[in-house]
Amino acid sequence: RLPAGGRGSNRVLYHAAAVFASNAVVTLAAVAARIWQELRLPAEQATRGLAPLMRTTVENIERLGTAQALTGPVARGDVETVRRHVSALAGRFPELLGLYREITRQTVALAEQRGLDRVTAQAILEAVETAQES
Repeated sequence: RLPAGGRGSNRVLYHAAAVFASNAVVTLAAVAARIWQELRLPAEQATRGLAPLMRTTVENIERLGTAQALTGPVARGDVETVRRHVSALAGRFPELLGLYREITRQTVALAEQRGLDRVTAQAILEAVETAQES
């Protein structure tokens, strides 16, 4: 439901936000399933395997809010894992580096809200910014 004052450009932004919360989630699930399929996991199994992870994530967002629900290498400040992700994507899915880079930028900002220190945040950003797309 549209908040008060939801007319004109506010309405358009409201719907753009809904695209991020819904359509983009479906697209990201498809990207993840595609990577798993490349690793020889059958398509149906890949999609089914993502559902519990995504369900838990949504439940945590609802219960804790976005910043506190954040998990993964950026939330932990694990620069080396981010570097390994970038390297693996560059080798097998270079077309996904731009997407990974932008998601990581947004994730770093969220992780900083929950206490990720600026030095580690910068190291993570440098790890994704220096990745080369083919």
